[in-house]
Amino acid sequence: MITDVNNKIMKKQNIILIFIMSLIASGYTQTKIKGISFENYPRVDGSTSTYPLSKIMACKFLNIEYFWVNVNSTWLPEAVKYEYLNPEVTDEERNKIPIYNGKITCSQTHQAIINLIENKTDIILSARKMSADEKNHADSLGIKLIEMPIALDALIFLANEQRGIKSLTTKEIQDIYIGKITRWETLGGDTVRLYPLIRDANSGSQELLETIVMKGLKKNWKDFLTMEQIVRTMPEVFMALSWEQPNAICFSIYYYKEMMIRDQYPNVQTLAINGIEPNSKTIADGTYPYVAEVYAVIRSDLPKNDPAYKLYKWLQTKKGQAVIKESGYVPIKTNLIKREKEPKFAKDIPKCLKKLIRNNSSIIRIEEYRRINGEKKIYHIIDTSSMNKIICDENCNTFFLETEDFRIPRYPEDRIEGVGYLFGEGLIEYNKDSYRFKRTVFTQKNKKGCK
Repeated sequence: MITDVNNKIMKKQNIILIFIMSLIASGYTQTKIKGISFENYPRVDGSTSTYPLSKIMACKFLNIEYFWVNVNSTWLPEAVKYEYLNPEVTDEERNKIPIYNGKITCSQTHQAIINLIENKTDIILSARKMSADEKNHADSLGIKLIEMPIALDALIFLANEQRGIKSLTTKEIQDIYIGKITRWETLGGDTVRLYPLIRDANSGSQELLETIVMKGLKKNWKDFLTMEQIVRTMPEVFMALSWEQPNAICFSIYYYKEMMIRDQYPNVQTLAINGIEPNSKTIADGTYPYVAEVYAVIRSDLPKNDPAYKLYKWLQTKKGQAVIKESGYVPIKTNLIKREKEPKFAKDIPKCLKKLIRNNSSIIRIEEYRRINGEKKIYHIIDTSSMNKIICDENCNTFFLETEDFRIPRYPEDRIEGVGYLFGEGLIEYNKDSYRFKRTVFTQKNKKGCK
């Protein structure tokens, strides 16, 4: 009964909001990529949380003004001129627009990746990298995907404000999801039972929970959970915590909550982790512990003159990053993914590293990585003879770096001590510490600066 009433109210609100928002400017500016038009705009698929960015990109390229509107309780950017409520636009005109003619879709993370592997889409924007079974599916078809980080997001935890909890630690979250903590009062909250909810397997947020939060635990950690504790869609997470299961805890994506849900569920609060609240600043500087990268993904056999490849490359430029920021995402630092200008030789690197450069002509490039939440540094040595598989510490003690996705164990307990693992471009994990790319300190062209 309550749901029926809410649905009627929401429908009325949506109609009003569409007309109100059509009067509010979006700060629109056009961008262009040579060779992309209405006719050849690529097929774009992706995660639920990346859907707004997909639509905004199309509007920017095709000179279409957009506005954020509330559509069925989800905020999305819409091309107001071509909205279905506008009687001045014909169906024929509307069907020329990628947003409405099926070229821009949202199949959710897992299905979007499968669609790309099976060549049913040209490019996807994904909230995570491929999972192991998705990688196996690609391998079985002889397909390789290229995953490039283009933005920063985060995994967040949510609870009803009546539970009286503001912050949790990673250990507390792990204990909740292995069934060790079963009541809110154990955490200093309300005297009621605590129900952990999870998402369906292969959803973007579920994969992030398993790879970021539950890493180091046994692979069967969630065996005690029942089918009733699986939430199928992202909107259902907020409905469950708001009124259907107010004693539960669940998780979502920062961007989805802040930009697509907003304040529609005021009694559902985002929990701080280790006392650190997720926001654009803590995500950008990496102090929030569950930062995740958003990826633009293409097939490796995509021709470089294809519109999808041009879109993929454009997302890595300053203009592309500006549109990513406009969409509400935290832009990834452009020097992390695009390094066209030759950096100067860094004179403040360790003396032993300078000696290594002088005595080894096969070194092409050295990149400095800094430990997240710390000052410790490691150096990625790109060497023609080692196939980019060496890193060293500040004392020039070298160790092996694994760069192949299929050789990186999914679970941290399976990773080998003394071996580094390169995740995507810009993140190295070594002995349970995470290091993010900071700067390029050496290239062959600036070797003359090494004295």
